[in-house]
Amino acid sequence: MKPYAPPLPLLHFFHLVLMLSATTMWQAAWGQCGELTYLSPKFANLKAAVSGDLDGDGSQDVLSVAIVGQQSLFLRSLNNGAGYFTIPDTLFTTGPITQLLLEDILGDGTADVIYSSETGLWVTYLSSMGEVDSISHVHNATNLSLVAVVDVDADGDNDIVTSMGENAGVFTITAWDSSH
Repeated sequence: MKPYAPPLPLLHFFHLVLMLSATTMWQAAWGQCGELTYLSPKFANLKAAVSGDLDGDGSQDVLSVAIVGQQSLFLRSLNNGAGYFTIPDTLFTTGPITQLLLEDILGDGTADVIYSSETGLWVTYLSSMGEVDSISHVHNATNLSLVAVVDVDADGDNDIVTSMGENAGVFTITAWDSSH
């Protein structure tokens, strides 16, 4: 199994966000910048986009969230390794979200989707091929923001750190087995 690749640096992330906008050659102040790939022809109301290796091939893929009515559609665009992306397919749907992360919460080398919504904090565990393995409602606190994944207590397990309104909190994912 290939190791989990962290999200792209911020500058490259903006490049991916731009890739959601148009297919064209574009000119920036510093010169020709190449072709932008229009990833989402049918979803105009994109709320968030993150990058990471969704399918275990070592290339950075894009997970974006489109708002359609009261639903959040999690859209997966896979990179072929040469910078060309598949047309987005819907990985799963939820109600409206407020935060989105793509991190390896279990430390198993596979990226997982962490998001907060009106109903609390959720983790969607992905298989090594980028398919939904299971979904876990981690906590029912609402109004969560600034969600991050770090090993707060230095025990080797990733922890979810977040704040609720003006109150900070730490939620820890503990022992995990294949039964999810």
